[in-house]
Amino acid sequence: MRSRLGPTLAGVVLAALILSGVPGMATTYSQQRPASPAASTVNVVMKDRSFQSSTRTVPAGKVTFVVRNAGTMEHEFVVLRTDKHHHLLSMRSQQASEVGARGEIEEFAAGRTKRLTLTLAPGKYVLLCNLPGHYKRGQFVSLVVTPAAAQTTHVSVSMFEMGFKLSKTTVPHGTVVFDVRNDGKLPHDFSFGSRGGGSPMLQAGRSATFTVKFATPGKYTFICTVEGHQEAGMIGVLTVT
Repeated sequence: MRSRLGPTLAGVVLAALILSGVPGMATTYSQQRPASPAASTVNVVMKDRSFQSSTRTVPAGKVTFVVRNAGTMEHEFVVLRTDKHHHLLSMRSQQASEVGARGEIEEFAAGRTKRLTLTLAPGKYVLLCNLPGHYKRGQFVSLVVTPAAAQTTHVSVSMFEMGFKLSKTTVPHGTVVFDVRNDGKLPHDFSFGSRGGGSPMLQAGRSATFTVKFATPGKYTFICTVEGHQEAGMIGVLTVT
């Protein structure tokens, strides 16, 4: 993104930045990129009168259920989001109500293993077989999906006369790693202001990496702090969702 704002508008934006500060931010310098969290896997064993699960808690996001039918008859597998206790689901005849169902594996034979991958939001869930009478026989187990850990996003920043180019101008809240390079001929820096931190002053051809933790969604203004550069167009906005 190349940002070019007139001197008057740029001055107003910079004044607002100074007056309001940059809330919810902390800055550290780092050369190491954190690994992305692995997807969650839940192993489920279905017996004729019970469910066994390898875990009762997973973080929000993609979850893969590996489901083995260890019973003596066909069973199905349903993932149900509900605030009701797993022993007290609403019933419709011989089956539990499937209001809130997020996905299922249709009935399959004893001895078989099947997989189901879903993207789950935080909340309470019940895993069950909902063939007639099976839930009442005890074929269920509870699962809690917790809020996912804050994400880490990488943004490449190119600085030049007189502007910035970012690989992303909208990022999720959490940790953002900025890889900044001065592709111009004059010294530049990339700064969120005195409270937000930024890169060191970089000579032409030099680069640096720094990390910012955005705890609060909003719009964050960045500038080059060299005198006159912000007024000449080295200013922009990063949107944090």
